[in-house]
Amino acid sequence: MNPSEEDIDAAIPATAGAAALGKKLPARRRLHITLRGRLLLLVFASIAPILIFTLAQQLGQFRGQVREASAQMQGRVHSFVLALNHGLQTRILVLETLAASPSLQAGDLDGFRERAGDAVERLFPGSALKLFQRTGETLLSGGSPSVVGADIESVQRTLANGQPTVADLVGSPAQGATISVNVPVTVNGNPAVLSLLPPLSAFEEIIRDEALPTGWLAGISDTQGTLVARLPSDKTYIGQKGAPTVRRAAARAASGLVEGTSMDGAPVLTAFERSSDFGWTVAIAVPKNQIKAPVLSAAMTALGVGGATLIVVAALSLLVARSISQPIGSLQRMALIKEDEFLPDPEPTGLVEVDDVARALVAAGRARKQSRATELVLRDGIESIPEGFAIYDENDRLVICNETYRRLFPSNLENVVPGATFEEMVRAGLPKGSHANTGGDQEAWISDRIRDHMTPGVSIQQDLGDGRWTLVTNRRLSTGGLAGLRVDISALKATETALQRSEERLFQSQKMEAIGTLSGGMAHDFNNLLGVMIVNLQMASDQAKADPDLQEMITDALEAGWRAADLTKRLLAFARRQPLRPEKIDVNKLVSDAVRLLRRLLREDIEVSLHLASSVWAVTVDPAQLEAGLTNLATNARDAMPAGGRLMIATGNRHLDAEYVAQYPESREGDFVMIEVSDTGTGIAPRDIDKIFEPFFTTKETGKGTGLGLSMVFGFLQQSGGHVSVYSEPGAGTTFRLYLPRSESDASIAEDLPEQRARPGAGETILVVEDNPGLRRAVTRQAQVLGYKVLEADRAAAALDILEREKVDLLLSDIVMPGGLDGVGLAQTAVERWPTLKVILTSGFPQARLNSDSVDFANMNFLSKPFGKAELAAALRGALDE
Repeated sequence: MNPSEEDIDAAIPATAGAAALGKKLPARRRLHITLRGRLLLLVFASIAPILIFTLAQQLGQFRGQVREASAQMQGRVHSFVLALNHGLQTRILVLETLAASPSLQAGDLDGFRERAGDAVERLFPGSALKLFQRTGETLLSGGSPSVVGADIESVQRTLANGQPTVADLVGSPAQGATISVNVPVTVNGNPAVLSLLPPLSAFEEIIRDEALPTGWLAGISDTQGTLVARLPSDKTYIGQKGAPTVRRAAARAASGLVEGTSMDGAPVLTAFERSSDFGWTVAIAVPKNQIKAPVLSAAMTALGVGGATLIVVAALSLLVARSISQPIGSLQRMALIKEDEFLPDPEPTGLVEVDDVARALVAAGRARKQSRATELVLRDGIESIPEGFAIYDENDRLVICNETYRRLFPSNLENVVPGATFEEMVRAGLPKGSHANTGGDQEAWISDRIRDHMTPGVSIQQDLGDGRWTLVTNRRLSTGGLAGLRVDISALKATETALQRSEERLFQSQKMEAIGTLSGGMAHDFNNLLGVMIVNLQMASDQAKADPDLQEMITDALEAGWRAADLTKRLLAFARRQPLRPEKIDVNKLVSDAVRLLRRLLREDIEVSLHLASSVWAVTVDPAQLEAGLTNLATNARDAMPAGGRLMIATGNRHLDAEYVAQYPESREGDFVMIEVSDTGTGIAPRDIDKIFEPFFTTKETGKGTGLGLSMVFGFLQQSGGHVSVYSEPGAGTTFRLYLPRSESDASIAEDLPEQRARPGAGETILVVEDNPGLRRAVTRQAQVLGYKVLEADRAAAALDILEREKVDLLLSDIVMPGGLDGVGLAQTAVERWPTLKVILTSGFPQARLNSDSVDFANMNFLSKPFGKAELAAALRGALDE
């Protein structure tokens, strides 16, 4: 941090001397407003309430007019509905009277037409009268002519319920659209429907009878919301759906008041009511302009008068402010004089208060100039320290620090500021993940940090949680505060860790080499002894055929000898001294043939799945030894799944790079063909992982295993120039990967070119979720080297929090994690909330182990552990480019 002069002033009072550190006095905060501005505010504060009161009155009047118009509209619309109900009920009553005509019931249609037609024309001019059969066929037509045919649906509905009905609008205005009022009748004992088809002008008459004020709109809609009549009249709207706001409101309530737009597009206030008898809706709309216009006119007049008054009074205020501000301006010019310039004695201005302030400014400026040199030396000295340096006062508040100190809080820079306590800075960093090594108990971790901070004279190593380490040393000051020094020892810690890991790998390698040497020597000697024993036993067997008991004993001894010979052969394989018969083979074919044999070896409750790459490189190995190794791995997998499970064998081409070799020193760089054997069994305990390839080590019960199967696989691969790796999680299963070196020439077997190296990243953001800190750091470094921006999380909850705040392109998550939500659950949740997010799940087990019936892997990919940089690069690029 480069402290400003204001920071120095706050930290070191001028009256305490150049070297003293004092308290920061709390400053009284005020608004920075000029004198002219204050006078203008006074004027505005005097006149504004009057304007506000006037406008409030206008607003009250407007609301009153709205309420009055609303009440009037609702009363008119109710009257409107009653008129509509009366008109329709009248027509139904007339039809029911006509339906009771004896001539109609007797089937005298001509006589009925003459009498009924005259009555309809007299009562309802322009209406048509029709008689329909159940099929919709017209039996009788009277009154005014109509081109509209039968509404089959309304005819059927009337006959079905046996009650009068009012049908919705039928046809278009151009074809003589109309509605029909229907009543059921009986003609010669057969059911029929008598319908009255009034012209739409009859409904316009109902609206006209309401005598609405000028400018008001009114409309009648049927049960489907189709406009039947409208005034002012516009035939283009008849037969169309009414205004959407009214239709939606009428669907929710029988009556009400809504704001919206008319079918002409004008803003209106609409009252509506739905007929409880027929389900038709009546609406009356008033243009908002009719309500607003008087109020807006009065409000504009009030604003004009108030604005003119405000301008006049403001001009007078500015004249008064000018006579006062000129002396104050002289104080400002005096305050802006630089420290290296001469401070003259102030000239009298005629204002006593201004003259007193001028003399105080001159005295303070000269005192400040004397102490500035010392202050600059202190600031430059702190910044020149290469380590992180900070000073805290007696209340543990930060007084000053250099930029190096701030950089030791990478995710918390904005909180490392003067005035903040050490506890506040630590707590502010926790939600942002700047301290990922809290161990789950944040309060205990914070207490430890504060205790270390408040223990002067002791040097403490602290893990920052982002791969860096610092050496913290604090000293108590005479003022009661602290001076702290922080040294970055990350490089030293990394060297220590690397050295420790190298020593562990070297020890393991030397141990395996020593065991191999010992086992090989013993195996050779055992073979010589066993050769003598077997030959002599075979000869004795030929001579003891006459003695069955002796023959049985010799046969048992020979069988034991052959088993011992097989054990020595396995020891020789581990010691890399067995004779090999290498030949160029097609790995896919060998694995396919071996799996057919393995199915006989495995139980029926074990599912075997085979995933072979489309083309693999040729390898030169002993096929018999490779088949024996696969058999050993399958046998171990079977024994690890006593209740059944799944065994998967996969192949593929792999390139092992320098980073992979650094992680597995027994391997070497180059192109390899990988055979992956994975099970869903009980897994291997972490304490046993480093021992499984040692001869005679086994976790099986006594008598159920020799402990040489994996030793033989290890020795065979080492002798063939290959490598074997293992990944296991207790209770989840185990994965073995066999790496066989690619043959120098494989054109005759694999015609495809080697896999292309994946392109580097283009700055995409990747979120790495891994509960193992070491592996998380390694993956993060690899991804950053590949050109990606990397975010980290140690569990699913932290990952979801980061996804809420950051734009992430790809999620790379381990499957098995603590915290209640595993990697699969995290991936499902993330893809549901961010559908474009790409996902790669990692584990020591292949994708076939996942329950594909319950998980949607549309946006997800799988990367098996362990993996090198080349495999990670290919997986990231492939997922992002999908």
